[in-house]
Amino acid sequence: MVKKYRAAAYLRLSKDDGDKDESNSIQSQRKIISEFIKSRTDIELINEKIDDGFSGVSFERPAFKALIEDIKNGNINCVIVKDLSRLGRNYIQSGYYIERFFPSEGVRFIAVTDCIDSLKKGFGDSLLIPFKNLLNDSYSADISSKIRASLDIKRKNGEYIGAFAPYGYKKDIENKNLLVKDEYSSFVVKNIFLMAFFGVGCGRIAERLNNIGVLPPKGYLNTTSKTSKEAISWSGAEVKNILTNEVYTGTLVQGKKSTPNHKIKKYTLKPEDMWFKVSGTHEAIINKNIFNTVNRVIKISARTSLDGQRFYLLSGIMFCGKCKSKMIHHTINSNGIKYMYYMCSGYKKGLCKSSAVDSISIENTVASVINMFAYLYLGNKKVYENNSKLKNLSSILNAEYEIKLLEERKKDINRIVGYIDSDRKKGLISENDAKELKNFYIKETETIIKRVNGLLNSKHKYDIGHQRTALAELINNIFLHSSNLVEIELKFSL
Repeated sequence: MVKKYRAAAYLRLSKDDGDKDESNSIQSQRKIISEFIKSRTDIELINEKIDDGFSGVSFERPAFKALIEDIKNGNINCVIVKDLSRLGRNYIQSGYYIERFFPSEGVRFIAVTDCIDSLKKGFGDSLLIPFKNLLNDSYSADISSKIRASLDIKRKNGEYIGAFAPYGYKKDIENKNLLVKDEYSSFVVKNIFLMAFFGVGCGRIAERLNNIGVLPPKGYLNTTSKTSKEAISWSGAEVKNILTNEVYTGTLVQGKKSTPNHKIKKYTLKPEDMWFKVSGTHEAIINKNIFNTVNRVIKISARTSLDGQRFYLLSGIMFCGKCKSKMIHHTINSNGIKYMYYMCSGYKKGLCKSSAVDSISIENTVASVINMFAYLYLGNKKVYENNSKLKNLSSILNAEYEIKLLEERKKDINRIVGYIDSDRKKGLISENDAKELKNFYIKETETIIKRVNGLLNSKHKYDIGHQRTALAELINNIFLHSSNLVEIELKFSL
């Protein structure tokens, strides 16, 4: 009696392997295997495993793994593929399965169009299989090299090649390599930068966005993926990723990571001079001055006291003049008196002998120096009638930026109101909903007008966050050489 083999047809297709011709389509593979089985009385097709969109270089494929499990469980004892390249394009691993794993499990292997059948005499001694596997491996390497070169050309030309557009943008309908602003998410991005510019931390921004129900990037990309609270919530890290992404200034930075070769899928960070950076590739959401200031603020340590009541203004921006280590703020209590000072972080490690400096004294000194130079720079005596507080300088320098951003928001609101009227006329929203939405935006516009008037009259007050913004705009570094010698690197000159 002829042994009846329980067979599984394995089908695989991947554009990464250059599988663009019709002969390698899933339908074509299925037809070839079906026609082959019709002529065989010793084979019964039990099931079919398909990996569509998985490269043959790696064997970490879901359907292939399921195939191996079926073999181990004794469900099948025959594997049929259209040709050897469908099994894989990795010379070493393909050889392992054909020459070691399948024989050890008693599995018959058939590659139809290559006329390979492990039952045929001389199968184990044939050089055809390793030779074809080597050719398939080399072909994959060649295709990978061509794809990389093609992508690098696109990156160099400032064409966007990501699978999904960054939050705030969408891909142009006619040109998938061009980014265009998305009305809703670009507005969210603007507000994130606005909050960060005026000193709101990443964690607090995330909290505000969550409180008003703004969808984060993943949730906005696919609203059906709300499987957990984390999936629909902003995080401080996610906000920081947006604030540090140059794409929002109209600049594409691509090719930061790569793999060593086509077989290794682990990405490593490339040196910055090997990145592809092209400016003016698409419409900016935020101007570069605000972007640079925000990123400078992010780099400045925002240390506060344990009770959260006091901000250590110079933490993260002041360094020891002798060893260049950061100056760290300390507070001690002695006989009911609280002493606050900055000390070199290398002092306790025995790396530096710098002395400590009183925090209030050094902060006032820095503020006075900045105000003095800013007074000469701006030539406006009224601004500095009370120049003992750094926040006075901060408020004046930030007011112009905030006014510009608020005016941009007013333009956004006008566009949104226009959309509301359009949707109302089309019957997409009711009269009551349209009226309620318009009232909401009218109130926001009134708030903006009041805010702008307040800024113009210089009657507003700024908190700690605005002082950080002023520092970021005006100072590169502060070096404390001694309690009597302070070096301040300003970012502006007379």
